[in-house]
Amino acid sequence: MKKAITLATSALYSMRRILFNGPPGIRILMYHRVEPNPEYDQLNVPPEQFKAQMTLLSENYTVITLDQAVKELKSGVDERNEKPKVVITFDDGYLDNLTHALPILEALNLPATIFITTEFSDQTLTHPRYNGDRKQQHLNWQQLEELNKNPLITLGSHTKTHPFLSEIDDKLSEQEILESKTIIEEKLGTAIDYFCYPSGNYSQRELDTLIRSRYRAAVTVKPGSNSIETPSLELRRTEVTSKDTPYELKKKLAGAYDLLHLILDAKRERQFKKRHLAAKSQENAL
Repeated sequence: MKKAITLATSALYSMRRILFNGPPGIRILMYHRVEPNPEYDQLNVPPEQFKAQMTLLSENYTVITLDQAVKELKSGVDERNEKPKVVITFDDGYLDNLTHALPILEALNLPATIFITTEFSDQTLTHPRYNGDRKQQHLNWQQLEELNKNPLITLGSHTKTHPFLSEIDDKLSEQEILESKTIIEEKLGTAIDYFCYPSGNYSQRELDTLIRSRYRAAVTVKPGSNSIETPSLELRRTEVTSKDTPYELKKKLAGAYDLLHLILDAKRERQFKKRHLAAKSQENAL
């Protein structure tokens, strides 16, 4: 099955290169960790591989800030005679974004956005995936102050505690979105204009709260590229993993995996809805 998918995506990649002259909109890449780790972790790309991926972007694409992307997506992306445009983002605010990713980004002069979860930065919570690790996992506020001064880095909100937003009550959902923005702005003295939905989970309620909170844009985990038709509060992203060689990353950026990722995303959405309905049923039973 894996071999068939690889062959199919390679064929789609070749067809896109033949049929389309120029890049299909703006791609936003989704990273999490950049940590030397001999064991496979879907959220981690080891530094050497990350460097190879960033070198590919530097040489073949135009890497722009999220701010630039949002401005272009509102007015329409001019794709004539230009390299494909890409945005780099990181979720959860891991310490290795500073220690391992930043030196590579600085060497290649590539901008990126880091979405931080405030209680991770308080060091009172850790992403559940890494609860058993006693080392510092996430950037603290002093380190975030350092990053905030770097012209290549934009900071955004990723809530207070990283919950499944659609599964908590109205008040908590609002607090996660509104208060995280306020906390970061007060601690770092910077405007927070961008939001990232934890695990890509949200509903119309969260969209309405984001509008009231005056976020300029928000990113999801829905796959694909972004165009003028893409809602600014539902920007699509392309996940990058340690399995992505530069060639595989090129295929992802060309859209070869979009159909497969859309199918997987639909499955993920069905699982969220199933959980949501189960939680509501339990609530009603009480």
